[in-house]
Amino acid sequence: VHLEDGAYILRVLSACTPSIPANPNIDSYTSPQISGNIDRSAPVQFGFPEPSDGEYWPGDEISITFDEELDCSLPYLFQLTMMRVDNREKIPTLVVCDGRTIRVQLASRASFDELMGQKIEIAVVNMHDLVGNRQGSVHSWSFRMAVFNLQTASAELTRISFRKEITDT
Repeated sequence: VHLEDGAYILRVLSACTPSIPANPNIDSYTSPQISGNIDRSAPVQFGFPEPSDGEYWPGDEISITFDEELDCSLPYLFQLTMMRVDNREKIPTLVVCDGRTIRVQLASRASFDELMGQKIEIAVVNMHDLVGNRQGSVHSWSFRMAVFNLQTASAELTRISFRKEITDT
């Protein structure tokens, strides 16, 4: 019997050759119901990877999302590489898997000024869902790093809060 993927409620019914005299306590048995899911489908990319406009500016998200929850237990089962297209040099990254999304950040030792204007490619493979279905094909996307004057770049701090009260001593 082939069952389609989906939610099911299962129980076992057994029937034996009727005893003489008939005894319903030993002639048949019905198990309690057990609910479960049949899922044989691997994760599928959902939407467009970020940055979807093809250009990365500081603060933009770099990510790829799938149609179902991923196995995000450590160590990660998937492999992710981020590299410059011109020289195939790998770029140091921080990778976070959270639910359906894999997010990537430049590691602090990555030199943004050396990456400005460069085309970057990310490839991720071997994503698993929560029941172990593996997406074996490579998912890759590329984007260009924005070019701007780092010396005139700034950040605005709009709020700062502390967990403890600060007192002047």
